[in-house]
Amino acid sequence: MKTWFQKLIKREDSRRLAENILSLTVLQGLNYLLPLLTLPYLTRVLGPEKFGLVAFAQALAQYFVIITDYGFNLSATRDVSIHREDPARLRAIFNSVMAIKTGLMILSLAALAVIVFSFDRFNRDWELYFLSAGLVLTGVLFPVWFFQGLERMKYITVLNIISRLTAVIAIFVFIRSSSDYLYVPLINVGGWLVGGVLSLALVFRDFRMRFEMPAPADIRYHLKEGWNIFVSGVAISMYTVTNTFLLGLFTTDAIVGYYSAAEKVFRALAQMFNPLFQALYPHIVALAQKSREGAINFLNKLLAVVLAGCSAAWLVIFLVAAPLLNIVLGNAYGESVTIFRIFSPMLIFTPAAAVFVNLAMLAFKLDRYFLRIYLFGGALNLALVALFLVILNMEANGVALATLINEIALTFLAYYILAGHHIKLFPRLRNANISIT
Repeated sequence: MKTWFQKLIKREDSRRLAENILSLTVLQGLNYLLPLLTLPYLTRVLGPEKFGLVAFAQALAQYFVIITDYGFNLSATRDVSIHREDPARLRAIFNSVMAIKTGLMILSLAALAVIVFSFDRFNRDWELYFLSAGLVLTGVLFPVWFFQGLERMKYITVLNIISRLTAVIAIFVFIRSSSDYLYVPLINVGGWLVGGVLSLALVFRDFRMRFEMPAPADIRYHLKEGWNIFVSGVAISMYTVTNTFLLGLFTTDAIVGYYSAAEKVFRALAQMFNPLFQALYPHIVALAQKSREGAINFLNKLLAVVLAGCSAAWLVIFLVAAPLLNIVLGNAYGESVTIFRIFSPMLIFTPAAAVFVNLAMLAFKLDRYFLRIYLFGGALNLALVALFLVILNMEANGVALATLINEIALTFLAYYILAGHHIKLFPRLRNANISIT
């Protein structure tokens, strides 16, 4: 692997790629460090009930974040990467995407108002839901897709540091008891607003973007390009955001608190390879256009590293789950240990699925399968949650088990689809001969 990496960094674009990986590694390190500072504090100060209520409100807000993102974190990133040397085309992409996201934000906030004021489950805490929905605005203002497409990840790193540090400091200053739970979304949104405003200033100053009325043809193009990924994002929410949401509808805020606390710790660990994936995505897109076989070889080497690292990490976290969660969450979250252990095998399957789907399928423009995989996953997850949560009444453990089974199924489905298109990535199964039309 060392030899492969040494060869890689000798490439013409190696300096930028290495810089992007380093920037995102620093960012991910902060993503680990800062939650380790705030999550233990919030779980202890808010307690399982209020922590669960905040998590439930965030789950509802995430639906609208997915709508306003519209898959642009992948489809627009790809377009920016392809047209990075064409300033006029970049301006057209920027303005079209920003216009679409703004329109979707307005529709989302209107839909939220209808939901909140139509049901007692929501209107008794209406302030919390609207404050949490501020994440929709920050998602519009912060054009991560633009920086990622240009492979300028150092900008994202710096802006994320500013946003997150602002929020962390405010959490320790203003949240003193469980009655301060409304400050949690307010602080989080405020931190990201700072980053969003600064990011737009950088886009205008350093990349000479400016707001212009986008052409209707460009709007239609980007709506079409992002559609499959958007629907896939909605389907993904059916087994990520929806699980927390349904748990809140069928159980108590405290049970949601146990589940959400375990999930947050696990997700922080499962995202260890995200900086590498984000930095490599534009590079793999460009490589796939030049050499199909070269991209496949590159992805196989990447997958070997991912599987080795994640397998070792899974064994460790399974064994130390109880003391780890006691340190991170506090002794009031003993119920979270079993949930965390059920999640733990996904430490292997989630990164592997990301290589198969988010990197390989999109790089080779198999977007239609991207959509089908996650539609299948969404339907399967709802069936599993109905079985374990509603019928068997397994509560949080059942929802975690549904998530695990679903993730394993999607990983193998993605592999077989790629193999059917002669993109054989799993090292031990590269000789599989499967035809999928």
